[in-house]
Amino acid sequence: MVYFTSDLHFNHNKIMQYSQAFRKFDNDVEKMNRGLIELWNDTVTSNDDVYNLGDFSLSSSMSRILPIAQKLKGRHHFILGNHDYSIKKKKDELLAMRKDDGNPLFSSIKPYSLRRFEREDGSVVTVALSHYPIFEWEEGQSGSIMLHGHIHDF
Repeated sequence: MVYFTSDLHFNHNKIMQYSQAFRKFDNDVEKMNRGLIELWNDTVTSNDDVYNLGDFSLSSSMSRILPIAQKLKGRHHFILGNHDYSIKKKKDELLAMRKDDGNPLFSSIKPYSLRRFEREDGSVVTVALSHYPIFEWEEGQSGSIMLHGHIHDF
């Protein structure tokens, strides 16, 4: 199975104030972190692919980022967001790490990606993956789809 997500904002205290409709964790960042990990792992298996469209954590500390990333099931493909400086800086190191489920900590880390996915009917769809919305992208005029994050609560 293939999943898409974005803007998880682990370790971000204020995201619960900014996104009250979607972040009902009693203004407790540790409760939010645990809840998001639980939601991810209740949905994703170790054999699934997850395309995360950026803003993984507001923390710049690898000691706060790594334990969370270690717990997330599946093959985690990551598109860098505007809060992901630490992940960008440690990209090569992170790509070399493995999780307990045998998958890499991150299967890929990129600023943007154009991917092709096979649908259940055997047809193929091209998807542009970015943290930011893009007005025009390659193959945009050929029926491809743009998926992005960054804009919250819409």
